[in-house]
Amino acid sequence: MSVQGIKLKSIADAIRAKDGTTEPIIANDFPARILAIPAGGSLPDDMRTITLTAEPENGGSVSGGGVASDGMFITVNAEANEAGNFLFEAWKEGGTAISLEPMYTFLVGANRNLVASFFESQYVAGVDWWEAVMPPSTYYWSSVAYGNGRFVAVEGNSRSNCAYSIDGITWTKSSLPSSAYWKSIAYGNGRFVAVANSSSKAAYSEDGITWTAATLPSSANWYSVTYGNGRFVAVTYNSSKAAYSEDGITWTAATLPTSSYWSSVA
Repeated sequence: MSVQGIKLKSIADAIRAKDGTTEPIIANDFPARILAIPAGGSLPDDMRTITLTAEPENGGSVSGGGVASDGMFITVNAEANEAGNFLFEAWKEGGTAISLEPMYTFLVGANRNLVASFFESQYVAGVDWWEAVMPPSTYYWSSVAYGNGRFVAVEGNSRSNCAYSIDGITWTKSSLPSSAYWKSIAYGNGRFVAVANSSSKAAYSEDGITWTAATLPSSANWYSVTYGNGRFVAVTYNSSKAAYSEDGITWTAATLPTSSYWSSVA
């Protein structure tokens, strides 16, 4: 008999001794009956205790723990309490995540104290969070930003269309300073700023309704604009051109590390 076989026989003997029976143990019942064996006692010296805990307790259930011998592979499983709106986060030991999968298989070589960590989801099953709404016209809306208590969207198909909404549901049409491929919009420093593709056009507005034209350092495929660290930054698609501005009005040229299809900036 192999070493592993000897260990399994020792476990089976311990199960039968605890239950006071000599009957064979059905393979499918083996894991559950191992769980009922207390550590120590009649078990071999190289038996280990695998302790499982759910945290929080109502976050879900755990299975697969109990007693096992060195050299065995065992699998523990965590099942989130979906009815309670919980999701599985990770198996942890000593506060450190050791597996991000609810089904975790490992080689036994020591006592283990594993905690299945669950978290409460903000999503509520059965609730539709998104609803379709109609913008003021069926144009090619290319970008949207939020600021100053409203959403503002720009249209990117060689027109001057813009739209704003207080709640994201009801939209009102407004106009940019000129027709262009308005590709991106951002909010910062108290104003909205939009940039246009295939031109040097930019525009700014405090409210998303009344817009004023601005000029980027050069004509290019301006593709994305953002705001952070006290300035607006814009990048171009299929070039190495970039630009920055503290107010969205006066722009300074900058150069990206290489010419490429820069499509977004954050």
